[in-house]
Amino acid sequence: MNHDRDELDSHAAGNAAMPAHAWRVLVVDDEPEVFAITRLVLGRMQFRARPVHVEGVASAADAREYLARHPDTAVVLLDLVMEEDDAGLHLVRHIRERAGLRHVQILVRTGHPGVAPEAEVIAAYDINGYYLKTELTAQRLRSAITFALRNLEAVGAAPNLSSGAAKDVMQRSIERVTRATEEPPLVEPRMHLASGEISAYEVMVSPVRGLAPDEFSTALERLSPAVGLAWDRRLIGMLPDLYAALVGKPGGTRLAFRLLSLGFGGEDGVRMFEDMLDRTGLAASAFELCVPEHGLSDWSERCASLRKRGVILTLDGVGLGALSLPEIQRFRPDIVALNPAIVGHVSEDAERAAIVRSVVALTHTLGAHSLARGVVSTDDIQFCKWEGCEFVQGPAVSPAVDIAPAFPPHLH
Repeated sequence: MNHDRDELDSHAAGNAAMPAHAWRVLVVDDEPEVFAITRLVLGRMQFRARPVHVEGVASAADAREYLARHPDTAVVLLDLVMEEDDAGLHLVRHIRERAGLRHVQILVRTGHPGVAPEAEVIAAYDINGYYLKTELTAQRLRSAITFALRNLEAVGAAPNLSSGAAKDVMQRSIERVTRATEEPPLVEPRMHLASGEISAYEVMVSPVRGLAPDEFSTALERLSPAVGLAWDRRLIGMLPDLYAALVGKPGGTRLAFRLLSLGFGGEDGVRMFEDMLDRTGLAASAFELCVPEHGLSDWSERCASLRKRGVILTLDGVGLGALSLPEIQRFRPDIVALNPAIVGHVSEDAERAAIVRSVVALTHTLGAHSLARGVVSTDDIQFCKWEGCEFVQGPAVSPAVDIAPAFPPHLH
């Protein structure tokens, strides 16, 4: 299937056939066959019951004009080498800085990785994905688009708590989660898929019955600073005893936990944790801090001292929010943890399966390990293993256990 250059350009102008509610995807590539194949692969794709509409231009200059006419463009599939070797990179700068289109998901798709190496592009440019044309199969392309649209949806949905009813629902959820932070934490085991052994224990706020994982996570992020600090102080006070019960023994693993004070930009939790390490002399490498993706650029700096000490850093809850590759690259996570809301029953949901594939592929690109948190069945575990996840966690592995200050014998 071939299109000459005039036919390729005509697709960019042919907006009459585009459904009003469709997701607009722009292919920027000077090879007509690339546009043709992309259009064929994505031709019947839908996300959230909205069709994906693909149009194309053959140069960065044409792309600038197109985006000026269509600022509602959802995704740009961008070749880097076109009229100039760096035409694509200049276009990224234009989209982000001059046009101010921060929402547009920019997926680089290049056949010349030597001209613009992945590590350099990710570090220097605000893009949302980097792929080699030779490696981007039809399934991976659909997965990449799904992940990009999920990110875009998250950006657009962030301010949507405007109605009074929505605010009331969220406030009630926050109140319920606040009460949960006053209860004994739960400890949930994590399994290493290759060995089948327990690799870590995560200390967490007890989930609230009736709240879905994404609702619980959102409420957790909106707790007051006082509630967050109270949790951090209480948790850090328990860590030495938890270490002795679960880690400080032959075959011990490590302890994973969250500092809720990070959610409002505070450093107090980090300082308290470092003071505890100094006071007790416990091995920093036996602890894993789970850092939420929201506001990652700020937390990257706050966690730098912990990384130097050897604390394992996990980027938490990935898959529902909006992150750029440069932000993730700067943070340099040891582990990337999928949001439980997209992991449970993942083998039964094509959309969530596509997101899991994309996140795992991104994780391996970064040289990190992937964690599927929230597996609820053996099918979930098997799917995650097939897709290359290193770790799984959730009811299908082992239920979370209530812990009391005395740490009962069954925890030893």
